Order: sequence, then C-alpha cells, then structure tokens
Amino acid sequence: MSRHRSPSSDQTARNARLRDLLFDCVDSAPAEQADRIREAQALLQRSSTSAQHSLASQPDQKIIEAMLGLGAYESAVLALVGGDTAFMISRGANGNCLASAVLPDGSEELVAEGSTLALALLIAFLSSLLADGDEATGESADFPANAGLRLN
Repeated sequence: MSRHRSPSSDQTARNARLRDLLFDCVDSAPAEQADRIREAQALLQRSSTSAQHSLASQPDQKIIEAMLGLGAYESAVLALVGGDTAFMISRGANGNCLASAVLPDGSEELVAEGSTLALALLIAFLSSLLADGDEATGESADFPANAGLRLN
C-alpha cells in the first residue's frame, strides 16, 4: 500500500530542505558557492510546485554546469532566479555583498548578506521562496541565532 503525502506535508518537507540549503549558503565560503548553486538547482528541479518557480522556467543542468565551469557564478544564480523575479545586488567598498529579493506578490522584500554576490542573491532568493512557502503552510520562517546577522 503506497502512502500519499498531503500537499501541506509536501510543502513542509520542501520548506525544510529550503531552510537547510539556506543555512548552508549563509555559512558558505566563496570556494563553496558552486556546490550551493548545484544544490539549489537540484532542489528547485525536484520541487516544481512553487508559485514563483516552475520546471518550465528552470535552466538546463548542462547550462548551469557550463557557467560554473567558467566561474560565472552570478550568471548561474541569475539563470536559477529567472527573469520574473525582482531583485537587487550590491557590494560595498568594504566587500560586503548584499542582495534583496521581493516576494512574488510584492508584499515583502527580503535582504541577505553573503560571502559573494552569487551567494547573497541565492540566499535572498531562497529566503523569498521559503517565506512564500511558509505563508502557504502557515509555518514560521524561524532562523537560528547564528544566521541573524546575515539574514535581514
């Protein structure tokens, strides 16, 4: 007998995977950004139920790998984020990399800091997906204390 998961339990499991990846991205050094981008692509391909993202908008894995092989990390993240997502990235004179992403309904802007521009944008984007998913399930996007300075 096969067990079927309810949409809310599927969303809850997806949110848990998003949250884990988000925290990995926050803790990642620049040398780890390619691995985080690969993990994000794999997670986004597995979960096509996002209101903001569908499989149709996902770039081919070979394209992402080619970008990563050339060191085009920002381009790879931009391909994952897609053309419909509102975002902004910046790097300050002191090297701080910041990014913001807007929730699909425009209700909230999430700001994040990362060790690189690519990671900052990926963190902001994953945060927006998580916030959108948490809203759908009624969960709270609780972040651990060690992430407090990096996720605004």
